[in-house]
Amino acid sequence: MKSKEILFIVGMPRSGTKLLRDLLNRHSEVSVFPNESHVIPFFSERFERYGDVLIFSNFEKFYNDFINTTFYKRVSKKDFQVDLDDWFRRLSDNTFKEVLYAFFQIYKEKTDSQIVGDKTPSYISHIPLLVDLFPNAKFIHIYRDPRDYVLSMENAWNKNKYRSAQRWKMQINKFITDSKLVSKDNLFEVSYENLIDHPRDVMNKLCKFLKVDFSENMLKLNSPSENLGSAKGLLNIKSGNHSNWKNLLTEKEKIYIEKITLSALKHYGYTSRENIEEIDINKIKLFFYKIQDAFNLIKFHIRDSGGFITGLKRVYEFVKHSALRGKKI
Repeated sequence: MKSKEILFIVGMPRSGTKLLRDLLNRHSEVSVFPNESHVIPFFSERFERYGDVLIFSNFEKFYNDFINTTFYKRVSKKDFQVDLDDWFRRLSDNTFKEVLYAFFQIYKEKTDSQIVGDKTPSYISHIPLLVDLFPNAKFIHIYRDPRDYVLSMENAWNKNKYRSAQRWKMQINKFITDSKLVSKDNLFEVSYENLIDHPRDVMNKLCKFLKVDFSENMLKLNSPSENLGSAKGLLNIKSGNHSNWKNLLTEKEKIYIEKITLSALKHYGYTSRENIEEIDINKIKLFFYKIQDAFNLIKFHIRDSGGFITGLKRVYEFVKHSALRGKKI
């Protein structure tokens, strides 16, 4: 399998990555994993522990760990399983890159597609690793006005708006730097606002980027992409579902968030007030905001699961898997 047949969709949470994945999956030649993987950085850091994976017993140890990941457990419930012997037979060298290529190839064959994709928003922080493993892979970055982003984070998980703005700024600035490692022909950037207001135009351009024919099927959904927020349960693309910050943020919040995100805000062409200077939230405030977010996350999982004990178990699993893949709460 060639790395040019591999696609990564990255972006901040609540920025349209799910919608984009589900629209692309309506194309007969594109198959993006139905769940976020998170496994690439995790196993990349630990791969040497398995030794030479061309030795079957070593590869079997890796395989057993892989099939116990949240990612594999979820995709295996959606009619995709990977056979140990089949995966092992495909390996021609003992690198992590070779193991991943073989896995993508298996998924490509089982889904009868030409392009295999992985929509894991947090991979926005791992561009150098992905480029090293897949030098010719395609990358789609979808971004959203940070003022709407912080509102969406608050609406979905009651996250602190200012901490969300700070994290948006840090991740987006890192991506702007890291994306220079990706050739221009392999990077497609689109705003969430443009996608929902002009889906036909955006999907046409995306198809040209991926070198596949445009399909009308890509303008509608099989099932809702969202189970949270204002687009929850919708089968159609909700045009105009943006710029809510203009009415829902106070003037003080607008100014403070613009100050936090100023350089990245301007980089992507969003308007801001004149004569303001960029700031960072101090570490003490960020710490208290983080505690607040953790407490609200616990409340969310308890409410969403319908019970205190079940909710705490979900929080434990979330924190455990977040720690394993180096993700901050």
